Amino acid sequence: MAHGVLHQFASQIKNTRTILHKRRERDILTKAPMKTPSFASTMTAFASKFSKMDPTAPLPPKPFVLNIEAATLLTEGTLTLPPMSSVPCSFSSVSPPPKTASSEIRTIREIVMPPNVDSLYEWYATTQSNPDADASWAVLWPTAVSLTNRLLLEPTLVQGRTVIELGSGLGLCGLAAASLGAKSVVLTDRDPFALHCALSTAAVNKIPTDNGDGSIRGAILDWKDSSGADGLTGSADVILASDVLYDSEAIEAFAGVCRRIAHDGTILLVTDPKTERCEGARESFRKAMHSKSNNDDISKQEEVELEDLPIDMGSDGIFFSTPDGKDHGRRMKEPTVLLRYKF
Repeated sequence: MAHGVLHQFASQIKNTRTILHKRRERDILTKAPMKTPSFASTMTAFASKFSKMDPTAPLPPKPFVLNIEAATLLTEGTLTLPPMSSVPCSFSSVSPPPKTASSEIRTIREIVMPPNVDSLYEWYATTQSNPDADASWAVLWPTAVSLTNRLLLEPTLVQGRTVIELGSGLGLCGLAAASLGAKSVVLTDRDPFALHCALSTAAVNKIPTDNGDGSIRGAILDWKDSSGADGLTGSADVILASDVLYDSEAIEAFAGVCRRIAHDGTILLVTDPKTERCEGARESFRKAMHSKSNNDDISKQEEVELEDLPIDMGSDGIFFSTPDGKDHGRRMKEPTVLLRYKF
């Protein structure tokens, strides 16, 4: 049934793309934000550390920037589609992607996402008669942005590799991996509407959604029902996840899915708020990763790095709040932690 739902949503992506192109014919990158000196210095330092880029190079990578205030409303919601808007964004990496099917993709120019959490929840409660729905995926969380920027600094982490994003929500990290030259990307989430928005973003940015090289696709996966991972067993070269360690009862299930889709040599990259949303979650996750391992060296934490969120808020503050008054700016300044595991 899940595949049927995804097939229905895939057919609706073309409708979303049509709406986007009718309403947004101008170049959405014409108002690129200026970088502050302190931020430029930070990016150069990151590039030097992680990608061995010459610290004197004049053009460090540009971070992911979401221009919330230039959002265009696509729909207030229908019987089958959630409320959606098109939000301009931009980024660039240290190096261009390799010569693959996705080599023409250099940037993601716009993100398809709900206008805000409140409008999405209202749609769930009224149109879908589901007041218990989780609308948190409507937000691009700082951890997703920081992981995306980490990939921009070291694109070889995903280039030519099979990438799976767990709890993808809007799919920013997986979309970035696809644009940077991943062999293939699978976005997984328990909510099919989140996957619809993510795949709509792929479509409007001309990222292939078939099964060929450089493509991206979606799969419904609830960590507590691991049967959804049957077709992904042992297939991931790289596993991406952000802001997934917020529920102590789900940590073991998340670790189990990671182990199931990994193989020897798989890299797991997880970003988490520096101040844990659930106290002790990272230690619980580390123990969960080891608990079912026959060899302590197979599943281990190689490194945990603390990084300030690499995003430029702009000197004039135009990215400080969303149109509905939500404090996007303060959220985007939240420090994050990178957890890196190797299987």
